[in-house]
Amino acid sequence: MNQPWVHVIGGGIAGLSLSRELAQYPDLPGPVVISDPRSQYTNDRTFAFWFLASERDQLKPYFSVDRWSISTTDQQLTQQSQRYRYGIRDAGSVYDEALQAIDAHPQMTRRIETVQSPPRATHCYDSRPPSITDFKIIQAFAGTEIRCAEPHNLTTVGLMDALTCVNHRVRFRYLIPIDAHRLLVEHTEFTAEPSDLDALEALNLQWINESYPSAQVTRTEKASIPMGYRQALSHFGTPIGARGGMTRPATGYGYRTIQYWAKAEAARLVQSNQSRVFKPSTVHHWMDHLFLDLIRDRPDVVPQIFIAMGRRLSGDQFAQFMMREGLIDALRVVFASPKKPFSFALIGKPQWI
Repeated sequence: MNQPWVHVIGGGIAGLSLSRELAQYPDLPGPVVISDPRSQYTNDRTFAFWFLASERDQLKPYFSVDRWSISTTDQQLTQQSQRYRYGIRDAGSVYDEALQAIDAHPQMTRRIETVQSPPRATHCYDSRPPSITDFKIIQAFAGTEIRCAEPHNLTTVGLMDALTCVNHRVRFRYLIPIDAHRLLVEHTEFTAEPSDLDALEALNLQWINESYPSAQVTRTEKASIPMGYRQALSHFGTPIGARGGMTRPATGYGYRTIQYWAKAEAARLVQSNQSRVFKPSTVHHWMDHLFLDLIRDRPDVVPQIFIAMGRRLSGDQFAQFMMREGLIDALRVVFASPKKPFSFALIGKPQWI
């Protein structure tokens, strides 16, 4: 094979999404190589996102609702959106769609390999997962999917339920009704230090045994997601995915952003032979890192910040901010949030809260 025109390092959501979009063009300017150490892909993630009716065909949710809840030990609220729905898509369907398109294209090749040095290619995209020691804050989660013998009758996503601070880390439960009988239960922690993922899985099983004792466990998933980085990373080309800042530092949501980026980047490559580094909004980047500083230094105030946001923002406004839409959405959150935590974080004194 000649020197690749495009070399994608890493076959995660970002690398495969870009490759899938390139595969939509029957005649590419040159060979495309996708390198990933995995020989088999498993259904190891659940991607969640807010979307409009016009975005359904592109984002392909297999389940969605217009209501979600946020709660602490003594407060609970439910939001309902007029324009947006909260959808999920399993990683297995994303992987299968991309791999079928890639393998059917005569100019695209998958290699089972770990890339140790910058490859020779006209365009190189680096989606290698960074080391957990590079994370500024870690979003650690363990998920357990169950099938209930009887309908569970849940129609609201438990977005951040039982929000609390435990051992200097923010913890909450995430509950998704997949269909009439299936539920995905996750326990998540925002923390500056690595979490015990097995302990989080044990919390899932405890909740399941208390709430649905006859349910059958059908699938599990667990991972640590970066929420910002301690320092700048070095890359083999253009960074993408979590490495490239495509997952929102303050929340970890990235699926929707990656899908829009992949489509636009593939078109740019084919039509003008140019690549572009992804750049998040400056305002959101500033706000996100203020929030990460609060998680690191004062996790005890974080549950009340989310509750305040949920009470003072409409469902549509909350969804727009979580997807980092624009300046107005960011400003709404500033005005909706408790002023004292953000004020002291702004001057670098979160310990004064």
